[in-house]
Amino acid sequence: MKGGGGAGMGDLVRRAQEAQKNLSKVQQDLRDRIVEASSGGGAVTAFVNGQQELVKLTIKREVVDPDDVAMLEDLVSAAVRQAIGESRRMMQEEMGKAMGGFKVPGLF
Repeated sequence: MKGGGGAGMGDLVRRAQEAQKNLSKVQQDLRDRIVEASSGGGAVTAFVNGQQELVKLTIKREVVDPDDVAMLEDLVSAAVRQAIGESRRMMQEEMGKAMGGFKVPGLF
């Protein structure tokens, strides 16, 4: 039985190649995009790129207390965790756009 199977497969391959090209561009773009999140009312701010890499961390002088290191550790952890979460959401949104509806289970 001959039919549209070949055309369907060709379209699938073309869409997969296009999605791969788009994903490569998005991954590069995400490396340059930065999200930020703060904790302690802005006392600690973490800056994370779209590939979930911590690129900068700022700490206000007034929260540095040598007698309460645990508080500073908690503030840093909270800011980094929140920034990474924002970065993941951004990545998933951008990857979804790049895939153009082409779904690959487990990709992201």
